[in-house]
Amino acid sequence: MKLQYKILAKRYEDTKKENKKVINENINLLKENIILRKENKQLLLLLEVKVNKTMEENTELENELYETIFELRDKIYKLEDENEELKDEIEFLKEKMELREQDIADNYKRIDISTQVGITDRDFI
Repeated sequence: MKLQYKILAKRYEDTKKENKKVINENINLLKENIILRKENKQLLLLLEVKVNKTMEENTELENELYETIFELRDKIYKLEDENEELKDEIEFLKEKMELREQDIADNYKRIDISTQVGITDRDFI
């Protein structure tokens, strides 16, 4: 019985040591876990800040892009209007040029002197 008691006492001590060892390992793992959670929390906060900053920058860029699009659209409309005005002006100038060409052609037509009253060949000598 004494031997059984010693064996049981030995097993109890071994189990107690093993449990203490496992408890210490668990405590160390918990400490590491706490450290990792703190690091994760810090990383999460940094990520949130970066995401918010990026979203703000994207919003600013989006607004700038919309402004640029509206400005370009306005410029395109103005250029189209100006183009139409220039086309009309070109047509007007073509017609004016044709009339001038006709006037010039009419002014430089050969005139038969014999049909002109009061003009003789001597007037051109």
